[in-house]
Amino acid sequence: MATFAMATAQDWKWLNPLPQGSSLNCVIFADVNTGYAVGDGGVMLKTTNGGAEWKCLSPVTNADLYSVFFTNPDNGFAAGTNMILKTTNGGDTWTQLPSGLDYTYSFTSVYFTDAQTGYIVGSGGSTSVILKTTNGGALWTNQFSGTTFWVHAVFFPDEAAGYVVGYNGTMLKTTNGGALWTNIGASPGNSWASVYFTDVNTGYAVGASGQIIKTTNGGVTWVSQESGTSAGLSSVQFMDANTGCIVGQNGTILRTVNGGNT
Repeated sequence: MATFAMATAQDWKWLNPLPQGSSLNCVIFADVNTGYAVGDGGVMLKTTNGGAEWKCLSPVTNADLYSVFFTNPDNGFAAGTNMILKTTNGGDTWTQLPSGLDYTYSFTSVYFTDAQTGYIVGSGGSTSVILKTTNGGALWTNQFSGTTFWVHAVFFPDEAAGYVVGYNGTMLKTTNGGALWTNIGASPGNSWASVYFTDVNTGYAVGASGQIIKTTNGGVTWVSQESGTSAGLSSVQFMDANTGCIVGQNGTILRTVNGGNT
């Protein structure tokens, strides 16, 4: 009679897809070679050859991570479910930072204008939150957003002007480094997932049902652009004033070389 040995979890290793199989939620490149990605279950990946190969960093948390931002190849921040993390050695080790909140939040976007000044946005329950630090994440202060709708993404084209977008057409703007936020949303019902500015005047927001809008006057007015898809769009980024990419549901990838005209 054949005998079989009982396999344990230690006998198994992940084979496909490599290096791991959890959903990834955000990617950022600190320079042309060094990039980082984060995802569900606390997954963190790093590349040092422009994305040709990725390796898993040592796990720090099993909480879902939704956003990552590096001010240079060594110093970076990650944010997720009730979690803010910082590394000063290229992701080799991470330290959890206190948010200053006494309740659970899902932090969905982190952005730094310099090594010391940064912002994190998120939502919890029926309200939203915007946090700011001026000392590299050691202390975060809660800023008044003026909205209860969930917010999803934050972007600053310079140290003073910043934008936050979210659900039900939420679009907030600050011109004084977050001391005051004004709701400039002009499209209630739409849900915006990502915002990106190529300069202080020209910016783009993307969201549900293939929605793309563009402003050329710092968010005073926005014009809809034809996306050619009804898929939800989740992230937008531009390499220069004319060349940009958008990604979304069902593997959707859009590219423009003329500032979004097509």
